[in-house]
Amino acid sequence: MNKTKITPWFIFLCLYRSRLQKRKRVASSPSTEQLQEGGGIFGFKPKTLFVFGDSYADTGNTPVTIAALWRFPYGITFPGKPAGQFSNDRLSTDYLAKYLGFRTPVPYKLRRYARPRQVEKKGINFAYGGAGVFETMFKVPNTSMHINFFEQLLWKKVYSSADLNSSVAFFSLVSNDYLTYDKFNGIQQVFDPFPTRVVRMD
Repeated sequence: MNKTKITPWFIFLCLYRSRLQKRKRVASSPSTEQLQEGGGIFGFKPKTLFVFGDSYADTGNTPVTIAALWRFPYGITFPGKPAGQFSNDRLSTDYLAKYLGFRTPVPYKLRRYARPRQVEKKGINFAYGGAGVFETMFKVPNTSMHINFFEQLLWKKVYSSADLNSSVAFFSLVSNDYLTYDKFNGIQQVFDPFPTRVVRMD
C-alpha cells in the first residue's frame, strides 16, 4: 500500500499543480480520466482509498454523543442532511475520492450497514473528528487505533494484496494534539520538542 502522511492543504496543492501541468499539454480542461491516465500524481491508477485522521477527513465515525455534527446545520449543502461530517458541505475525503473517480469510502463505524462489495471496492474511512497521533481531550480513537482497525480487516482478509497494491492511504492530522497539550500543559519551554514527537508519531 502506498502510504502518504499529508495534510489536506498539501494534497490539494499537489492536485492543483498536477492539473496546471496537464493543462499546459492539452488544449481543453482535463477530465478525471485524463488526469488519471498514466497514474496522475500517484504513479498508478488507484482503485481503493483508505482514510485516517481527524475532522478534516471524518465522514461519519464521530459519535453523536460527543459532537453536534449530527444535527442541523451540518450537511445541509452536502449530502443534504447531517451525516456526521464537520462541515455543511464536502470534506477533503470527498474531493479526493471524486478525483480518483469513485465515491467516498464508507465510514469504518458504518461498514456493517454497507454491502461487502461496496466496502472492498471503495476502501474505508477510519478518521475520527478530534483524533490525533496521541490521546486527545476529545476521547476518540487516535491514529494508532485507526491503523489497528485497518490491520484487523487485513487479518480478516477483507482486502487482498492486489487491493493494497492499487490503494492510496490519506492521512489528515492538523491540531488536536497541540490543542490537548496546550489545555493540560500550557505553552511552556517543554512544548518545543512536542511537534517533533507528533511528526514522528512516537
